[in-house]
Order: sequence, then C-alpha cells, then structure tokens
Amino acid sequence: MKYIIADDEPLARARIMRLLKAWPHYECVAEVSSGDDVESAIIENPVQLLFLDINMPGLDGIKTAEMLNQKYRDLKIIFITAHSEFALEAFNVFAAGFLVKPVSQSDLFSLLERLFKPRIQYQVGAQIRWVDVDEVIVAKAEDKLTQIYFQGGEATIDLSLKKVAQPLP
Repeated sequence: MKYIIADDEPLARARIMRLLKAWPHYECVAEVSSGDDVESAIIENPVQLLFLDINMPGLDGIKTAEMLNQKYRDLKIIFITAHSEFALEAFNVFAAGFLVKPVSQSDLFSLLERLFKPRIQYQVGAQIRWVDVDEVIVAKAEDKLTQIYFQGGEATIDLSLKKVAQPLP
C-alpha cells in the first residue's frame, strides 16, 4: 500500500515511516511539508492513503482535505496532529482516521487494520477471491504450497507459507 505523508515536522514524518516499517507492504512514496504540495505529490504518485497534519504553513490540513475529497474519492485521509481539538472538524471533511501526536504504534496499527483489513488472495479456476486474515483458522505449509482453512471453506495457494505471511502484520 502506497502512502504520502504531509507534515511540516520532519521528525513527525520520520516517526510514521519508522512505525510502518513493521508492515513491509506499506511504502512511503512521497513526503511533503505543506498542504500546497499534496496534490502534486498525489498526481506524481497515486496513493490510497494520506497522512495529513492539520496545522501546516500555507494550505492547512482541513482545507487540503476538503479539496482532495472533491477529486480523489478513494483516497483515505488520516489526520495526524498535536491538536486534538480539531477532531470534529477533521471528521466533517470525511477523515478516515485521526491520530494525536506523538503517534503510538498500537493506535496506528489498530486504525490501519480497521481501514484496510489484511486479506489473503487465492484463486478458484479463473476467479480470484479474497479471505480476511481474521477468518483464517489454519494455514499449513505443503512443499511450496500453502493450504488455508477458513470459515466457510479452504483453498490451496501456489506460494510458500512464508511468502503468504510476509506482507501480513
């Protein structure tokens, strides 16, 4: 999952990236320090997720989110701020989440798991299907294949168990 961080504090940006290193399938594709630079970063690097500070020089986070919501309907915006009093205003511009600085790893992971449930892809004939990780009862390695048993069925995946589990938290 590709994401952008918009925060005028370099240490705050570095903290988010450091916390997300525990989830290797998250990749920071751009960092910006002003709301004025967010849209050009999104155009250059289409993403599903934006971490957005509220109080920044130039265009603030709330105005940036209002503008982005008009153009990028699938973009999930998570506000990161030291000012918890902005929470209501953030949700009024359809924020997917709100984290107070300093962001804790547990709060960040809980929010991301809620927004982007980890899933495993498998194939039945020519049809691709997905199962939520929390529905998996057992995953068993069989040579270079993985057999998963989940609520409502089972599937064989043409990957090793190590490769299936690698991108999961």
